[in-house]
Amino acid sequence: EESFDSWLRNQGQSDQTIKDFWDFLMKPILNCTTSETSTTQAFFVIKRGLLSTKNAMAIGLPTVGLNTLHIEPAKKYIEDRNGKVQTRSKVEKLIINNGHVEGMNISGKRAKPFDAYICALPPWCVQEILPKPWQTKGSLNLLSAFKPSPIMNIHIWYDQPVANFEFAASLSDNLQWIFNQTKINGKETVPEHLVISISAPTDLFNLTKPEVLQAILPELNNVLLKTRTANIRNYLVIKEPFATFIPSVRLKRPGPTTPLDNFFLAGTYTDTQWPATMESAVQSGHNAVNALENALQKSDLSQNNA
Repeated sequence: EESFDSWLRNQGQSDQTIKDFWDFLMKPILNCTTSETSTTQAFFVIKRGLLSTKNAMAIGLPTVGLNTLHIEPAKKYIEDRNGKVQTRSKVEKLIINNGHVEGMNISGKRAKPFDAYICALPPWCVQEILPKPWQTKGSLNLLSAFKPSPIMNIHIWYDQPVANFEFAASLSDNLQWIFNQTKINGKETVPEHLVISISAPTDLFNLTKPEVLQAILPELNNVLLKTRTANIRNYLVIKEPFATFIPSVRLKRPGPTTPLDNFFLAGTYTDTQWPATMESAVQSGHNAVNALENALQKSDLSQNNA
């Protein structure tokens, strides 16, 4: 297997075409460049994510925050079915005996044991809670190969309207996607709130927050002329260093089952074929539940507490 960049060059694609089209297309989907992703992953998102149906390339634009869109409904769904959501509770360690998870330490205390566990932590965090002997056993050994990829969002509030659109894309590496949150939320008031979302930022990510703002402003001023005369009331730079994983060449992704008979994996990094997207997250959840149900049917795990 080869990188998508290598494959494109073998097909006669130029540096400029790769930068201005293929990287422009791949970065927001895979959160990495064509040189970092495998050909297999790139082909999958093009065929399945973009060309599978006539509406596959449609863009959905949420008009509410992700907390309202995802977290609150998920929490309600769980609680309506007698489940419990416990926040501010860091899982620090799994207690394992003879290939069976007997419990876990949460915030320094031994938690109530369960019959089975589905872990949706990122791969680098899963390894942190595993005792060392188990970090290299079976499919759990695959987790050390995953490398994170960052995302950065810059929020800017202007004292006057500067953009007459809800969202736009830019070929600039330092802008990429520009969202007008004021218009998206159906408001026509000032200050106008813009969000610049940058996937797989490189040198920009290592700058201080004031330096980030100064680095993007010249390019933003060239794209949106009204920003040249508008005043910035406030700004906020949010860096997510471990936002997603890089679907690199020859990366092996684990399935939901592990060498531990009652411990299952979920998360975008598991073997769903999708990259680190919401589709992958949902599919991984279904895969983990199916694996758990199969295990319960084959063993005496079920204690009405899984």
